Amino acid sequence: MTTAPTLPVHMRRNGFDPAPEIAEMRDGPGIERIRTAFDMDVWLVTRFAAVREVLSDPARFSNARMPEGFRRPKDLPPVGPEELERMRAGNLLAADPPDHTRLRRMLTPEFTVRRMRRLEPRIEEIVEEHLDAMERQGPPADLVADFALPVPSLVICELLGVPYADRAAFQERTNRQLDLSVPVRERFRTGQESRAYMAELVGRAQADPGEDMLGMLVREHGDDLSTDELIGIASLLLIAGTRPRPTCSAWARSPCCATRSSSRSSATSRSASTPPWRSCCAG
Repeated sequence: MTTAPTLPVHMRRNGFDPAPEIAEMRDGPGIERIRTAFDMDVWLVTRFAAVREVLSDPARFSNARMPEGFRRPKDLPPVGPEELERMRAGNLLAADPPDHTRLRRMLTPEFTVRRMRRLEPRIEEIVEEHLDAMERQGPPADLVADFALPVPSLVICELLGVPYADRAAFQERTNRQLDLSVPVRERFRTGQESRAYMAELVGRAQADPGEDMLGMLVREHGDDLSTDELIGIASLLLIAGTRPRPTCSAWARSPCCATRSSSRSSATSRSASTPPWRSCCAG
């Protein structure tokens, strides 16, 4: 039996609220040393003013500069300075202005309403396909495994232009890379495999730019972005697009599903033949 990992305090929840310990920290010292899910020691800042100060002062609180005394998790293999620089290229979470500003300006036009609307029909298809599959399977349904996890991953596939033949392996790697019950070393190895695949994807886009985001970046900014930066951007979109979305999706629909389920017998509620999560997820 797999033992559920002990989450760091900032990732724990009391229902829909943060863990009570967070409020205690905020009302107490406001800052405390913790260990992350990636086995790194960091400072957790809990007060709004302090958080704003940290995020707005890259000179003192840099994303690009490794802090003095930084301890790499002992379970991870060593990485040389050049390799580390390549791995951090294109990752906005590991960049400070002006480099961060440069990358953000290139990416922002890729998320216009017009461009996102081109994806809308395909997103609707993906959602409907998974709702249909849940309905065919019948109750009980696992909202996270059957809907909240695969849907965002497949949308990222559409965004990055991942071929259909590669999508099952892509999803499997993504889920394993973000599964905190998987040992750190194994997650790191899966991350390396994911990065290698992203390098292949970038190579295809450079050879024959398509209508996906990587193709557009190559066409419009190919002379300004290095290959490592394109790989880093794709890897960041994978993590940023697939990690928060399942959590938000499941949380947002949980009370909705519970409400609809409890009103099953109401004449004014949904049709009894429609599962409660179907109306909820579709809306």
